[in-house]
Amino acid sequence: MGSPLQYEQVCALDNNNELSYAFAKQCASCPHKIYDYTKSNEFHADTIDTVIEQDDGYLVSGHHATDNMCIGMFGTSEQYSDPHTTVCQDAQPFFLVMETLDWNWSAKATNIKYIDSVCGLGMEKADKRAQGWIARAAYDGQMKNNTYSIQLVP
Repeated sequence: MGSPLQYEQVCALDNNNELSYAFAKQCASCPHKIYDYTKSNEFHADTIDTVIEQDDGYLVSGHHATDNMCIGMFGTSEQYSDPHTTVCQDAQPFFLVMETLDWNWSAKATNIKYIDSVCGLGMEKADKRAQGWIARAAYDGQMKNNTYSIQLVP
């Protein structure tokens, strides 16, 4: 995430929610604080007011925001920056988590100590106002030119 791109993050995939979540480096109660919105040239918060979001397994407070976001190969820097294995979208909507209020996921893949963010893939329709990664990619015509493939590692 960010512009320029910051360190890669381990992302828990959520196909029930279209909104992605990134834990801010400034969040004292967050599991892994990797994303530093203050170092991104393209970051934009929709409001200065704190909002509470609740989804499957967590309750968080923070801000609706946009920034450049890439989903791709997690490995070496060459793999991560390869356009054949990484797809980036400008001004991708997400929720910037500033505080974790409740967390009740227990599976190892979604445990608080293993993830840095939540990637919302969702079931949203393709639209110019879409928040979801896939819905936005479909609207922008990226689905015609790219194949999205996700490998789950237990």
